[in-house]
Amino acid sequence: MRIPVRKRIIIPISILIIIFIIFVSIFSKQSSRIKLYNQISRSDFIPEKVRVAAILHLADSGRNAIPYLINLLENNNDVVQERVMFFLSSLVPDKKYLSIIITHTKNTANENIKILGLITLSRMNLWNSQVAEIFNEALVDFRPSVRATATVLIKKFNQLTMEEKITKTMEMLRDNNIGVRRVAADNLNLLTTQDFGSEYDLWYTWWLKEKWEIKENEKSK
Repeated sequence: MRIPVRKRIIIPISILIIIFIIFVSIFSKQSSRIKLYNQISRSDFIPEKVRVAAILHLADSGRNAIPYLINLLENNNDVVQERVMFFLSSLVPDKKYLSIIITHTKNTANENIKILGLITLSRMNLWNSQVAEIFNEALVDFRPSVRATATVLIKKFNQLTMEEKITKTMEMLRDNNIGVRRVAADNLNLLTTQDFGSEYDLWYTWWLKEKWEIKENEKSK
């Protein structure tokens, strides 16, 4: 079986670039490495796998790589954006990048990027009206995985009161997907130490009895 000429050319070039990336990662200064990885990651003429490898090495540079990763979110390649958002969720960008993360999380149609954007926002732990809008949209997203992720992450925001965390999570017990309901039940258990399974009515009855005490206890802290 003959390999097309284009692939025969691209494969050796890809191998050479990866070898070069490894060489640079070992022998060059961090600032030079970051700039090189950034240039490779941004180039549409370089094979996707090589660009993803460059993003990995760029992220290995730690928080110094965050500005470059943020710029890479502008790339139109979903695979590149997904890897970038994955590493941003681990590195946790500064507050000044919040609006950019919000924009890309809100506007993407890609399921994985959306989920990773929600995770990044939760780790930044900065709740405002825009973040609230994104999470409210995620909680009613047509994809169960997005709804489940948002349900898990609501409790991570320190700016939300216990009442807000419980009521938002409790509402997901009414979801039409059993997996989302189970996630909601598990997270209510973590928030309250109570265990009523996925039964909304039982949780609602408990909440009517206990909410005033929970709110008073939170105020006294």
